[in-house]
Amino acid sequence: MKLILKIAVVMLVLFLGSYIFLNKFISPEFIKEKVSKTVSQKIHRDVVIGGNLSWSLFPRIKISIHDVKLGNPANFQGSHPFFLEVSKLDLGLDPFKLIRKKIEVNYLAVDGLSVFLFVNNKGQNSWNLSMSNEKPSLNKNREQEISSDSKEALLNLNIGSFVLNNVNVSYEDKIKNKKIDLKKLHVNTSGVKANIPFKFISSGVVELDKDKNVQFDLSSNVLFASDGSKIQLDHFSSKSKIQMPGMLPAVLSEQGEIIVDIEKKYFWIQDLQGQFDAAMVKGFLEGSFQDINSPSISGSLILLPVDPKRLLQVFKQTVPVFQNSNALNRFSAEFQFHVTPNVLMMNDMKVKLDDSTVLGSVGITDLKNKTFQFDLNLDQVDMNRYVLKSAAATGNVSQAATSSNKNLSDNEIKIPTILQQLSGFGSLNVDAIQIQKMPINGLSINLSARQGIYMINPLKMKFAQGNYIGRLQFNSLTPTFNLKGTFLGIDAQTLMASLKPVTRVQISGKADVTENLTTQGKSKLALLKNLNGNVLFVFQKGVLQGIDLPYYVALGKSLILNQTTTSELNTHQTEFGTFSGSFELSQGIANNQDFLLQGPHLQGKGGGTVDLVNQKIDFQLSVTLNGSSARPLPLIISGPFDSVLIYPDIKKIAVTQINEQVQKQLNGRVGQVLEKNLGKESSDVIKDALGNLFH
Repeated sequence: MKLILKIAVVMLVLFLGSYIFLNKFISPEFIKEKVSKTVSQKIHRDVVIGGNLSWSLFPRIKISIHDVKLGNPANFQGSHPFFLEVSKLDLGLDPFKLIRKKIEVNYLAVDGLSVFLFVNNKGQNSWNLSMSNEKPSLNKNREQEISSDSKEALLNLNIGSFVLNNVNVSYEDKIKNKKIDLKKLHVNTSGVKANIPFKFISSGVVELDKDKNVQFDLSSNVLFASDGSKIQLDHFSSKSKIQMPGMLPAVLSEQGEIIVDIEKKYFWIQDLQGQFDAAMVKGFLEGSFQDINSPSISGSLILLPVDPKRLLQVFKQTVPVFQNSNALNRFSAEFQFHVTPNVLMMNDMKVKLDDSTVLGSVGITDLKNKTFQFDLNLDQVDMNRYVLKSAAATGNVSQAATSSNKNLSDNEIKIPTILQQLSGFGSLNVDAIQIQKMPINGLSINLSARQGIYMINPLKMKFAQGNYIGRLQFNSLTPTFNLKGTFLGIDAQTLMASLKPVTRVQISGKADVTENLTTQGKSKLALLKNLNGNVLFVFQKGVLQGIDLPYYVALGKSLILNQTTTSELNTHQTEFGTFSGSFELSQGIANNQDFLLQGPHLQGKGGGTVDLVNQKIDFQLSVTLNGSSARPLPLIISGPFDSVLIYPDIKKIAVTQINEQVQKQLNGRVGQVLEKNLGKESSDVIKDALGNLFH
């Protein structure tokens, strides 16, 4: 017992003596010089301790250092002479725990830390601690020893208090011309120990530019495994105030539970809840970074209903004003997704806009080769809901459309460059679409694309009580269009109702239409000017609205009798059994030579042109009343699309009348005189010559 007491007294005397000796005879300047020199040699950088250095060893180790600077690598040219600067560092350690290879930090406080991360024009960076000519020399066994030591140190780690104040990190890349600053970073935590949760709080400002910054506050309960394999963040919460030039100031917040498996290189974010301004999202995420060159993230997200117009306001975009106040009021989405550096896919997707719902999948299957894929189903959409108020100042959509048709734009239609590079395939099915007064049902599109050339085949739809099937090819590189298809059993009245803004002439009945059209151009005007192909049409058992052909026949007869009016009532319609014809289109002008209208009261034949570029029509018809021996009456149909005029061909009628009178005289008394004086042969020659003058 006395021996133990003697040993204890001797150790105490030695410890006190060492403590007095260190404080009395070893000056701080000596320590500063030795520490600076040793560290500089180890890391090949200048280390400068410009301020005070103080310490104490009992009852715990306390170290306080002021004004510490760590230089850049040798011969490195950067924007700042130092890589790191610390205004003040305070450290408190338990010496007895160190003897037992346990790190117990009573406190660690850093105030005024500045870090300068710089990439110069040569591509050299300031944070590389190794020499450029150094080669890795650690063998596998040594690496395992270091890893084992690190795990043991982590197991024995115990930090009572850890505080960072006024931390500033500056990153600048001269090659990429990029600059990011982390300013006013504060970190506060205590009770840092393996397998025991501790509170972590941090705040700061990220500046991307003078007018681009993000202020953030975050907190979490942190739990890390003693072997360093896992880190868990419970009750993670962050709130950021975002200020960017292209948007209003907005708040972004997130909450969730985060687990990171460092050994398996995997992470999970569960019970995720986020909010950006008025948009709220919830779901979960998981990701893998086993392959550092191809990390992946998957998950499921739900975007709760939000007003899209509010998001447009946040991003300072023009908010459209629709004629229908219920347009663009509500948007929501839910989907599963998978993202890698080369893939972006959304599956099990359900997107709702107002009363429309889209189900299916869409995404990029090969970003490198710009390959897409989609399979979408839309239940219904009423396009009339999304007509802009500015489209018609009077509130009349038809009038607005008519006005725009008079002034075809020659402005270039910009085709996005990405559209010229895409390949892929997909399908779209739409149950119902309403466009003005045209309902379209059962729309089905199968699309394939290869390097900017798109083919829709087949294109199917139920339209106006009939069916359409066709194909559309679009070459975005040229750009050219080719449309081939057939309408069968279409309700003509519904079809023509869509053309009311263009012409007042309307047709009822059943229609079959076949088209084969091609065009090329980068503006609406160019597309019309280059329109070529043919169209065949047959209308059955209907009424031609806007034109009363029997009335114009009666008016023509009155004009022949030198009467300017007729007792016939203009009903503005013509009943027909068959109305058919074809158009050959060349450079935007449609030519017809087989116009045929057959009805219970008359028959009309003729032809003419429809100038789609200048938007006018010029037709000549020959109309005959059924059961009448009278010669056909010529009619002219001409004028701009929105004000077509129909009237008897007075010139042709007058020529016909004169010709009849001439023929009557030549076949009568005049003919007899000619034959008597000149002979029959000469008389016939003169008769033919005079008769041909009026043909």
